[in-house]
Amino acid sequence: MRTTMTCILFLAVSVLAIVPAEAETYGRTGFHIDWWNSDSGEDGFQYHIPIEAGLDYRNFYFKVLSAYAYNEIDPDNESSRSFDGFVDTKVNLAYESVAKLPVDLLFALDLNLPTGKTGLDARDTISIADPDKATITRMGEGFNVNPNISVLKHWGALFTAVGVGYIWRGSFDAADTMEDYDPGNALNLTGAVDYIFNSQWTGRLFGSWTRFETDELAGVDYYEPGDVTIVGAAVTYARATWELGGMVKAIFRDKDERQNSFGVLQPEAENYFGDEWITEINGRVQITDRMDVKAWIQYLTIDENDYPTTDPYYLSEREKTLFGCELVGRLTARWEAGLRLQGYFMEVDNNPSNSAAGSDFDGGSATLWVSARF
Repeated sequence: MRTTMTCILFLAVSVLAIVPAEAETYGRTGFHIDWWNSDSGEDGFQYHIPIEAGLDYRNFYFKVLSAYAYNEIDPDNESSRSFDGFVDTKVNLAYESVAKLPVDLLFALDLNLPTGKTGLDARDTISIADPDKATITRMGEGFNVNPNISVLKHWGALFTAVGVGYIWRGSFDAADTMEDYDPGNALNLTGAVDYIFNSQWTGRLFGSWTRFETDELAGVDYYEPGDVTIVGAAVTYARATWELGGMVKAIFRDKDERQNSFGVLQPEAENYFGDEWITEINGRVQITDRMDVKAWIQYLTIDENDYPTTDPYYLSEREKTLFGCELVGRLTARWEAGLRLQGYFMEVDNNPSNSAAGSDFDGGSATLWVSARF
Protein backbone atom coordinates (compact mmCIF):
# COMPACT_ATOMS: atom_id res chain seq x y z
CA MET A 1 0.00 0.00 0.00
CA ARG A 2 2.78 2.40 0.91
CA THR A 3 4.59 1.65 -2.38
CA THR A 4 1.44 2.31 -4.39
CA MET A 5 0.79 5.60 -2.65
CA THR A 6 4.39 6.67 -3.20
CA CYS A 7 4.14 5.94 -6.95
CA ILE A 8 0.91 7.91 -7.29
CA LEU A 9 2.24 10.91 -5.40
CA PHE A 10 5.55 10.82 -7.31
CA LEU A 11 3.72 10.80 -10.67
CA ALA A 12 1.44 13.68 -9.73
CA VAL A 13 4.14 15.81 -8.11
CA SER A 14 6.62 15.20 -10.96
CA VAL A 15 4.20 16.52 -13.57
CA LEU A 16 2.82 19.37 -11.49
CA ALA A 17 6.29 20.54 -10.48
CA ILE A 18 7.45 21.24 -14.06
CA VAL A 19 4.40 23.11 -15.35
CA PRO A 20 4.49 26.85 -16.00
CA ALA A 21 3.33 29.14 -13.22
CA GLU A 22 0.30 30.31 -15.25
CA ALA A 23 -1.13 26.78 -15.47
CA GLU A 24 -4.22 26.07 -13.39
CA THR A 25 -3.86 23.08 -11.09
CA TYR A 26 -6.63 21.33 -9.20
CA GLY A 27 -7.21 18.53 -6.75
CA ARG A 28 -10.18 16.58 -5.47
CA THR A 29 -10.75 14.01 -2.74
CA GLY A 30 -13.48 12.80 -0.44
CA PHE A 31 -15.21 9.71 0.90
CA HIS A 32 -17.68 7.47 -0.95
CA ILE A 33 -19.60 4.48 0.39
CA ASP A 34 -21.92 1.97 -1.34
CA TRP A 35 -24.07 -0.56 0.49
CA TRP A 36 -26.52 -3.25 -0.61
CA ASN A 37 -28.87 -5.84 0.87
CA SER A 38 -30.18 -8.86 -1.03
CA ASP A 39 -33.23 -11.02 -0.41
CA SER A 40 -30.91 -13.99 -0.88
CA GLY A 41 -29.21 -13.06 2.39
CA GLU A 42 -26.03 -11.49 1.01
CA ASP A 43 -25.22 -8.01 2.30
CA GLY A 44 -22.18 -5.89 1.65
CA PHE A 45 -20.61 -2.48 1.52
CA GLN A 46 -17.70 -0.80 -0.18
CA TYR A 47 -16.09 2.51 0.63
CA HIS A 48 -13.32 4.25 -1.22
CA ILE A 49 -11.27 7.42 -0.83
CA PRO A 50 -10.47 8.93 -4.24
CA ILE A 51 -7.33 10.94 -4.91
CA GLU A 52 -7.39 13.16 -8.00
CA ALA A 53 -5.01 15.84 -9.23
CA GLY A 54 -4.56 17.62 -12.53
CA LEU A 55 -3.77 20.75 -14.44
CA ASP A 56 -5.03 22.84 -17.36
CA TYR A 57 -2.44 24.79 -19.36
CA ARG A 58 -3.64 26.56 -22.48
CA ASN A 59 -4.88 23.67 -24.65
CA PHE A 60 -3.17 20.92 -22.66
CA TYR A 61 -4.85 18.88 -19.92
CA PHE A 62 -3.48 16.35 -17.46
CA LYS A 63 -5.24 14.28 -14.79
CA VAL A 64 -4.27 11.42 -12.47
CA LEU A 65 -6.81 9.52 -10.39
CA SER A 66 -6.59 6.63 -7.96
CA ALA A 67 -8.32 5.47 -4.79
CA TYR A 68 -8.07 3.32 -1.70
CA ALA A 69 -10.99 0.90 -1.41
CA TYR A 70 -12.30 -1.34 1.37
CA ASN A 71 -14.89 -4.08 0.78
CA GLU A 72 -16.84 -6.19 3.26
CA ILE A 73 -19.16 -8.99 2.17
CA ASP A 74 -21.55 -10.93 4.40
CA PRO A 75 -22.85 -13.91 2.38
CA ASP A 76 -25.77 -16.08 3.43
CA ASN A 77 -24.67 -19.15 5.46
CA GLU A 78 -21.01 -18.13 5.25
CA SER A 79 -18.72 -16.09 7.47
CA SER A 80 -18.17 -12.51 6.41
CA ARG A 81 -14.95 -11.55 4.67
CA SER A 82 -13.21 -8.33 3.74
CA PHE A 83 -10.46 -7.15 1.42
CA ASP A 84 -8.91 -3.76 0.72
CA GLY A 85 -6.11 -1.93 -1.05
CA PHE A 86 -5.37 0.69 -3.66
CA VAL A 87 -7.00 0.37 -7.07
CA ASP A 88 -5.36 1.05 -10.41
CA THR A 89 -4.22 4.57 -11.25
CA LYS A 90 -5.85 6.31 -14.22
CA VAL A 91 -3.85 8.90 -16.15
CA ASN A 92 -5.35 11.15 -18.82
CA LEU A 93 -3.40 13.40 -21.19
CA ALA A 94 -5.24 15.56 -23.70
CA TYR A 95 -4.55 18.32 -26.20
CA GLU A 96 -7.22 20.44 -27.88
CA SER A 97 -6.77 22.19 -31.23
CA VAL A 98 -9.38 24.93 -31.58
CA ALA A 99 -9.98 27.37 -34.48
CA LYS A 100 -6.78 26.34 -36.27
CA LEU A 101 -8.37 24.06 -38.87
CA PRO A 102 -11.83 23.78 -40.47
CA VAL A 103 -12.60 21.35 -37.62
CA ASP A 104 -11.60 21.28 -33.96
CA LEU A 105 -9.56 18.31 -32.76
CA LEU A 106 -9.14 16.66 -29.37
CA PHE A 107 -6.23 14.23 -28.95
CA ALA A 108 -6.25 12.13 -25.79
CA LEU A 109 -4.17 9.35 -24.27
CA ASP A 110 -5.64 7.36 -21.38
CA LEU A 111 -3.44 5.05 -19.35
CA ASN A 112 -4.31 2.45 -16.73
CA LEU A 113 -1.35 1.90 -14.41
CA PRO A 114 -1.55 -1.46 -12.56
CA THR A 115 -1.17 -0.17 -9.01
CA GLY A 116 -4.20 -2.10 -7.72
CA LYS A 117 -4.71 -5.56 -6.29
CA THR A 118 -5.02 -8.54 -8.65
CA GLY A 119 -5.27 -12.27 -8.13
CA LEU A 120 -7.98 -11.95 -5.50
CA ASP A 121 -10.02 -14.88 -4.26
CA ALA A 122 -12.57 -15.66 -6.99
CA ARG A 123 -15.42 -15.14 -4.51
CA ASP A 124 -14.16 -11.63 -3.73
CA THR A 125 -13.76 -10.80 -7.42
CA ILE A 126 -17.37 -11.82 -8.14
CA SER A 127 -18.78 -10.10 -5.03
CA ILE A 128 -18.06 -6.57 -6.34
CA ALA A 129 -18.45 -7.23 -10.08
CA ASP A 130 -22.05 -5.92 -10.30
CA PRO A 131 -21.99 -2.18 -11.23
CA ASP A 132 -25.52 -1.83 -9.86
CA LYS A 133 -24.09 -2.46 -6.37
CA ALA A 134 -20.49 -1.24 -6.21
CA THR A 135 -18.78 1.76 -7.77
CA ILE A 136 -15.40 0.04 -8.03
CA THR A 137 -16.05 -3.32 -9.72
CA ARG A 138 -12.43 -4.42 -10.09
CA MET A 139 -9.55 -3.68 -7.72
CA GLY A 140 -6.90 -3.99 -10.41
CA GLU A 141 -6.10 -5.09 -13.94
CA GLY A 142 -3.22 -4.79 -16.42
CA PHE A 143 -1.36 -1.92 -18.05
CA ASN A 144 -3.73 -0.41 -20.61
CA VAL A 145 -3.04 2.21 -23.28
CA ASN A 146 -5.96 3.98 -24.97
CA PRO A 147 -5.16 6.66 -27.59
CA ASN A 148 -8.21 8.38 -29.07
CA ILE A 149 -9.08 11.33 -31.25
CA SER A 150 -12.28 13.35 -31.57
CA VAL A 151 -13.28 15.67 -34.41
CA LEU A 152 -15.70 18.52 -33.62
CA LYS A 153 -17.52 20.84 -35.99
CA HIS A 154 -20.41 23.27 -35.65
CA TRP A 155 -22.68 25.07 -38.08
CA GLY A 156 -24.55 27.79 -36.25
CA ALA A 157 -26.73 26.07 -33.65
CA LEU A 158 -25.72 22.55 -34.75
CA PHE A 159 -22.71 20.90 -33.08
CA THR A 160 -21.32 17.51 -34.12
CA ALA A 161 -18.56 15.28 -32.79
CA VAL A 162 -17.16 11.92 -33.86
CA GLY A 163 -14.39 9.98 -32.18
CA VAL A 164 -12.32 6.83 -32.53
CA GLY A 165 -10.20 5.08 -29.92
CA TYR A 166 -8.27 1.84 -29.59
CA ILE A 167 -7.32 0.28 -26.27
CA TRP A 168 -4.41 -2.11 -25.80
CA ARG A 169 -5.08 -4.11 -22.65
CA GLY A 170 -2.33 -5.86 -20.72
CA SER A 171 -2.53 -9.22 -18.97
CA PHE A 172 -3.10 -9.68 -15.23
CA ASP A 173 -4.33 -12.20 -12.70
CA ALA A 174 -8.12 -11.71 -12.82
CA ALA A 175 -8.60 -14.03 -9.81
CA ASP A 176 -6.73 -16.76 -7.96
CA THR A 177 -8.36 -19.23 -10.37
CA MET A 178 -7.70 -17.08 -13.48
CA GLU A 179 -4.00 -16.28 -13.57
CA ASP A 180 -2.35 -14.81 -16.68
CA TYR A 181 -5.61 -13.43 -18.04
CA ASP A 182 -5.09 -11.38 -21.20
CA PRO A 183 -8.22 -9.39 -22.14
CA GLY A 184 -8.52 -8.64 -25.83
CA ASN A 185 -7.97 -5.19 -27.25
CA ALA A 186 -10.98 -3.08 -28.22
CA LEU A 187 -11.97 -0.55 -30.90
CA ASN A 188 -14.43 2.16 -29.92
CA LEU A 189 -16.35 4.60 -32.15
CA THR A 190 -18.43 7.47 -30.76
CA GLY A 191 -20.66 10.19 -32.14
CA ALA A 192 -22.88 12.99 -30.90
CA VAL A 193 -25.07 15.74 -32.35
CA ASP A 194 -26.20 18.74 -30.28
CA TYR A 195 -28.70 21.35 -31.40
CA ILE A 196 -29.47 24.62 -29.61
CA PHE A 197 -33.10 25.37 -30.40
CA ASN A 198 -33.06 28.67 -28.49
CA SER A 199 -31.62 30.17 -25.31
CA GLN A 200 -33.58 27.69 -23.17
CA TRP A 201 -33.84 24.43 -25.13
CA THR A 202 -30.98 22.11 -26.14
CA GLY A 203 -31.28 18.63 -27.66
CA ARG A 204 -28.73 15.88 -28.07
CA LEU A 205 -28.35 12.56 -29.88
CA PHE A 206 -25.41 10.30 -29.04
CA GLY A 207 -24.13 6.80 -29.60
CA SER A 208 -21.13 4.47 -29.55
CA TRP A 209 -20.03 1.10 -30.88
CA THR A 210 -17.33 -1.15 -29.40
CA ARG A 211 -15.72 -4.22 -30.98
CA PHE A 212 -13.71 -6.55 -28.70
CA GLU A 213 -10.94 -8.97 -29.60
CA THR A 214 -10.47 -12.41 -28.04
CA ASP A 215 -9.54 -12.81 -24.38
CA GLU A 216 -6.86 -15.38 -23.55
CA LEU A 217 -6.27 -17.36 -20.38
CA ALA A 218 -2.75 -18.75 -19.97
CA GLY A 219 -2.18 -18.28 -23.71
CA VAL A 220 -5.36 -20.09 -24.81
CA ASP A 221 -8.37 -18.44 -26.45
CA TYR A 222 -10.91 -18.20 -23.64
CA TYR A 223 -13.72 -15.74 -24.39
CA GLU A 224 -14.74 -13.03 -26.84
CA PRO A 225 -17.36 -10.46 -25.82
CA GLY A 226 -19.94 -9.45 -28.39
CA ASP A 227 -20.09 -5.99 -29.91
CA VAL A 228 -21.73 -3.34 -27.74
CA THR A 229 -23.92 -0.60 -29.25
CA ILE A 230 -25.20 2.37 -27.24
CA VAL A 231 -27.70 4.92 -28.55
CA GLY A 232 -29.49 7.70 -26.72
CA ALA A 233 -31.15 11.10 -26.74
CA ALA A 234 -31.31 13.93 -24.22
CA VAL A 235 -33.01 17.30 -23.87
CA THR A 236 -32.36 20.21 -21.48
CA TYR A 237 -34.44 23.24 -20.58
CA ALA A 238 -32.38 25.92 -18.80
CA ARG A 239 -33.21 29.20 -17.11
CA ALA A 240 -31.00 31.61 -15.21
CA THR A 241 -31.24 29.85 -11.84
CA TRP A 242 -32.56 26.39 -12.67
CA GLU A 243 -32.62 23.72 -15.35
CA LEU A 244 -34.49 20.50 -16.09
CA GLY A 245 -33.37 17.65 -18.32
CA GLY A 246 -34.28 14.19 -19.52
CA MET A 247 -32.40 11.32 -21.11
CA VAL A 248 -33.20 7.98 -22.73
CA LYS A 249 -30.44 5.45 -23.48
CA ALA A 250 -30.39 1.89 -24.81
CA ILE A 251 -27.56 -0.68 -24.66
CA PHE A 252 -27.49 -3.64 -27.04
CA ARG A 253 -24.95 -6.47 -26.79
CA ASP A 254 -24.31 -9.08 -29.48
CA LYS A 255 -23.67 -12.75 -28.75
CA ASP A 256 -20.42 -13.68 -27.03
CA GLU A 257 -18.09 -16.46 -28.10
CA ARG A 258 -17.38 -19.07 -25.40
CA GLN A 259 -15.39 -22.28 -25.19
CA ASN A 260 -17.28 -25.44 -26.15
CA SER A 261 -16.65 -28.87 -24.64
CA PHE A 262 -13.51 -29.19 -26.80
CA GLY A 263 -12.07 -25.88 -25.58
CA VAL A 264 -12.74 -24.15 -28.92
CA LEU A 265 -14.45 -20.76 -29.12
CA GLN A 266 -17.83 -20.68 -30.78
CA PRO A 267 -20.78 -18.23 -30.74
CA GLU A 268 -23.13 -18.95 -27.85
CA ALA A 269 -26.42 -20.63 -28.65
CA GLU A 270 -28.45 -17.66 -27.41
CA ASN A 271 -27.67 -14.11 -26.35
CA TYR A 272 -26.60 -14.08 -22.68
CA PHE A 273 -27.31 -10.36 -22.28
CA GLY A 274 -30.74 -8.79 -22.44
CA ASP A 275 -31.19 -5.28 -23.85
CA GLU A 276 -30.86 -2.44 -21.36
CA TRP A 277 -33.09 0.65 -21.30
CA ILE A 278 -32.33 3.66 -19.11
CA THR A 279 -34.57 6.68 -18.57
CA GLU A 280 -33.55 9.63 -16.41
CA ILE A 281 -35.06 12.95 -15.33
CA ASN A 282 -32.70 15.42 -13.67
CA GLY A 283 -32.74 19.00 -12.47
CA ARG A 284 -30.68 21.71 -10.83
CA VAL A 285 -31.70 24.73 -8.76
CA GLN A 286 -29.40 27.57 -7.72
CA ILE A 287 -30.39 28.33 -4.11
CA THR A 288 -27.90 31.13 -3.56
CA ASP A 289 -24.96 32.58 -5.48
CA ARG A 290 -22.76 29.93 -3.84
CA MET A 291 -25.03 26.91 -3.54
CA ASP A 292 -26.80 24.55 -5.97
CA VAL A 293 -29.06 21.56 -5.42
CA LYS A 294 -29.24 18.76 -7.98
CA ALA A 295 -31.70 15.86 -8.10
CA TRP A 296 -32.40 12.95 -10.42
CA ILE A 297 -34.61 9.91 -10.88
CA GLN A 298 -33.43 7.01 -13.03
CA TYR A 299 -35.29 3.93 -14.19
CA LEU A 300 -33.40 0.95 -15.62
CA THR A 301 -34.86 -2.12 -17.30
CA ILE A 302 -32.75 -5.13 -18.33
CA ASP A 303 -34.70 -7.57 -20.47
CA GLU A 304 -34.47 -11.29 -19.80
CA ASN A 305 -31.90 -12.99 -21.99
CA ASP A 306 -32.66 -15.40 -24.82
CA TYR A 307 -31.91 -18.66 -22.99
CA PRO A 308 -34.83 -20.86 -21.88
CA THR A 309 -35.81 -20.58 -18.22
CA THR A 310 -34.45 -24.06 -17.50
CA ASP A 311 -30.96 -23.28 -18.81
CA PRO A 312 -28.17 -22.45 -16.29
CA TYR A 313 -27.33 -19.37 -18.43
CA TYR A 314 -30.85 -17.96 -18.10
CA LEU A 315 -31.13 -14.44 -16.61
CA SER A 316 -34.54 -13.04 -15.72
CA GLU A 317 -35.76 -9.47 -16.24
CA ARG A 318 -34.55 -6.73 -13.87
CA GLU A 319 -36.01 -3.34 -13.04
CA LYS A 320 -34.07 -0.76 -11.04
CA THR A 321 -35.38 2.56 -9.72
CA LEU A 322 -32.82 5.05 -8.39
CA PHE A 323 -33.25 8.40 -6.63
CA GLY A 324 -30.44 10.85 -6.02
CA CYS A 325 -29.63 14.37 -4.90
CA GLU A 326 -26.53 16.48 -4.41
CA LEU A 327 -25.77 19.71 -2.59
CA VAL A 328 -22.86 21.68 -4.08
CA GLY A 329 -21.33 24.68 -2.33
CA ARG A 330 -18.76 27.15 -3.64
CA LEU A 331 -16.95 27.87 -0.40
CA THR A 332 -14.50 30.42 -1.86
CA ALA A 333 -13.29 31.41 -5.30
CA ARG A 334 -11.01 28.34 -5.25
CA TRP A 335 -12.74 25.78 -3.02
CA GLU A 336 -15.89 23.71 -3.59
CA ALA A 337 -17.51 20.92 -1.58
CA GLY A 338 -20.51 18.68 -2.01
CA LEU A 339 -22.69 15.99 -0.47
CA ARG A 340 -24.25 13.40 -2.78
CA LEU A 341 -26.86 10.80 -1.74
CA GLN A 342 -28.48 7.97 -3.72
CA GLY A 343 -30.92 5.17 -2.96
CA TYR A 344 -32.29 2.41 -5.17
CA PHE A 345 -34.16 -0.87 -5.30
CA MET A 346 -33.79 -3.62 -7.89
CA GLU A 347 -36.67 -5.97 -8.60
CA VAL A 348 -35.58 -9.24 -10.22
CA ASP A 349 -38.04 -11.72 -11.71
CA ASN A 350 -37.83 -15.28 -10.41
CA ASN A 351 -35.10 -17.42 -11.93
CA PRO A 352 -36.12 -21.11 -11.88
CA SER A 353 -32.58 -22.33 -12.61
CA ASN A 354 -30.76 -20.06 -10.12
CA SER A 355 -32.75 -18.68 -7.18
CA ALA A 356 -29.87 -16.43 -6.00
CA ALA A 357 -29.71 -14.74 -9.43
CA GLY A 358 -33.43 -14.00 -9.11
CA SER A 359 -33.22 -12.21 -5.77
CA ASP A 360 -34.34 -8.63 -5.28
CA PHE A 361 -31.89 -6.22 -3.65
CA ASP A 362 -31.69 -2.61 -2.58
CA GLY A 363 -29.01 -0.22 -1.45
CA GLY A 364 -27.61 3.25 -1.70
CA SER A 365 -24.53 5.41 -1.68
CA ALA A 366 -23.22 8.55 -0.03
CA THR A 367 -20.38 10.82 -1.14
CA LEU A 368 -18.71 13.73 0.61
CA TRP A 369 -16.19 15.53 -1.58
CA VAL A 370 -14.01 18.65 -1.66
CA SER A 371 -12.07 20.20 -4.55
CA ALA A 372 -9.78 23.16 -5.09
CA ARG A 373 -8.23 25.07 -8.02
CA PHE A 374 -5.06 27.13 -7.85
